[in-house]
Amino acid sequence: MVFIAAELLLQLVWDCDLEKKAKAALGPTCRDDEPKAPKGKTGLFCSINITDIEPELTSAVWVWTEQIDKFTVSDDAISDKKVVYKNHDLREYLNLMRHSITKIGCAEVLCPGKDLNKYRAFCLTDKK
Repeated sequence: MVFIAAELLLQLVWDCDLEKKAKAALGPTCRDDEPKAPKGKTGLFCSINITDIEPELTSAVWVWTEQIDKFTVSDDAISDKKVVYKNHDLREYLNLMRHSITKIGCAEVLCPGKDLNKYRAFCLTDKK
């Protein structure tokens, strides 16, 4: 398991420009494919199909952070320059936990259905 000392973490702030770019990339529909992140940014995508609740952004973060309980992470998985993962399911978690990211912006879309709510979230960070 990877632990990052609190003093190594930089302050993470919401960035309205990244939010606008995330909204533009995600679009207004509940797409199944992951949007493409702009050059120099990292995208985090979540796709939830659920029947009993209307998900929100914290639901996406929960999905990403749950991955650490399911998959092994190497000690050198996260560095300032890159994120290395052997299992694609860890991609969002590891990129979200990078201590070098300083900005994040997210977009979300909910497509309510008769029997199924489709929810998509897409976040961008300031690191490639």
